[in-house]
Amino acid sequence: MSKTPSIVIRQLLAIVSLALWSSSLQSQDVLSTHTKSRADEGWRLIPDLRIAERFDDNPFFLSDNGRSGVDSPSVGSLASGRYTNMAASSDYITTLRGGLTAEGPAILGRKLSLGADARYEYYQKNTKRRNMFYSLRAIQSLGHGTHLGARAEILPSYFFRNFLADAVDLNANGVIESNERIYAAGTYSDKEFAGELRHRLAKSTEEHPFGAELTLEGGHRAREYQQPFQTRGYRGPFVGAKGVLDLSQSVALEADYRRASLKSTPGTSVLLLNEPDFNQDFNANGRLTDLHVRSVQMVDFSRIEQDMDARFRVRSSDAVETTLSYARRMRNYQSQQPYDIYNNTRRDKRDRFGVDMAFRFSPGRSVHIGANGEIQKLTNTLRPTSPLDGVTDYTRKGFYVSWSHQL
Repeated sequence: MSKTPSIVIRQLLAIVSLALWSSSLQSQDVLSTHTKSRADEGWRLIPDLRIAERFDDNPFFLSDNGRSGVDSPSVGSLASGRYTNMAASSDYITTLRGGLTAEGPAILGRKLSLGADARYEYYQKNTKRRNMFYSLRAIQSLGHGTHLGARAEILPSYFFRNFLADAVDLNANGVIESNERIYAAGTYSDKEFAGELRHRLAKSTEEHPFGAELTLEGGHRAREYQQPFQTRGYRGPFVGAKGVLDLSQSVALEADYRRASLKSTPGTSVLLLNEPDFNQDFNANGRLTDLHVRSVQMVDFSRIEQDMDARFRVRSSDAVETTLSYARRMRNYQSQQPYDIYNNTRRDKRDRFGVDMAFRFSPGRSVHIGANGEIQKLTNTLRPTSPLDGVTDYTRKGFYVSWSHQL
C-alpha cells in the first residue's frame, strides 16, 4: 500500500473536523432510530461517521480483454499510454464519510433538517482514482407525513479511465497500430441539484401494519470532462418517483424510477474507423479494405437514461435486517452523426443485483455487510466488425463491510 500523502491526511481530518452530514448514509442506514423532533425541543446537532471497506473486481468497467491488458500491458499499450495510472484491474477502496445534521422547529413549528456531508474514497492500488465528494441537504416537514426537500451534490474531480485522444501513423502505412495510438486521462466533475416532495399515503401502525409513501423528484445533472474530452460532457434535467410499501411490521418493498434527458454539445473527435464498415476510403490510398484508419469526425454523446430500482427488506429482529436489490439502467444514445461509432444507434442495458445485511448494536450504531454484481450488455451499436475502447460489454462484482456511528 502506498504511503498516504499529507494532502490526503488533511482531507481526512477535514471530514471529521467539519462534522459534515451524509444524506446517503441516512438513506442506507435502515436500522437507524427514527425520532420525532417537537417544537419545544429546540435545535440540536447530530454528528455522525461511517467507515467502509469494499472490494471491486472491475473499477474501470472493462471487458475481460481490457482487464487482462491492465494487469499485463502489451508493448503497444505501454507506448500509447492506454493504461497509464490504471495500476490494477481490481482494487480495495476505503471510504470515510462524516457529517453533521442540525434539526429544529421552523415553519409553523414543523421540524427542519439541515445537513452536509463529505466523503473521501481511498483506492489502495489505483491512486489516481482517489476522490472527494460533498453534499448538502434540507428537509422541511409540512405535517401529516409530508416533507419538502432539496439537495446538492458535487464531485470536484474523478478519474474514470483513459480514452483515445489521437493517433500518429508513424510507419505511414495508412493504418494505426496499437503503439501508434495516443491515450489521455478521462477526468470529469459532477454536479447534481434536486428537489423532492414526499407524502405518506398510509401510516403503518401495530394495529394496521400496511403503510405507503410516495416521493416525487426533479432536478438537473451536469458532467464536465477535462481536455481533450469535452465532447463527452453532458447536462440536462431528470424526473423521478419512488414508492415505499410497508407490507407488515417487518417486511417492506421499495421501487423507484428516474428518467434523464442528457444533452451534449456535438464536436470533433479522433476515431479509428474500418473502411469496409462504411465503404469509404478514409486514408485516401485507393483501397476500401484498411482497418483502424485515423479519421476526425463529429460525435454526439447525448442520450436518454432510464433507471429502475427495486428493494425488498426483511427485518428478522430489531437488530437484523436483510435487503435484496435489483436495478436496471437503460441508455438510448441520440447521435445522428454518420461516422460516430461511439454513439450512433448505441443502446445498452446494465443489470445490478445486491444483498445487504445490517446489524444494529445500539441506536445509531450499526454494521452493514453486503455484495453486489452487475452486467452491462450492448443491444445495438454502429460498429459491426471490431471492438471499440470505452464501448463494451462488461461484468463487475464486489463486496463490502461498513460501520456507522451517530455520535
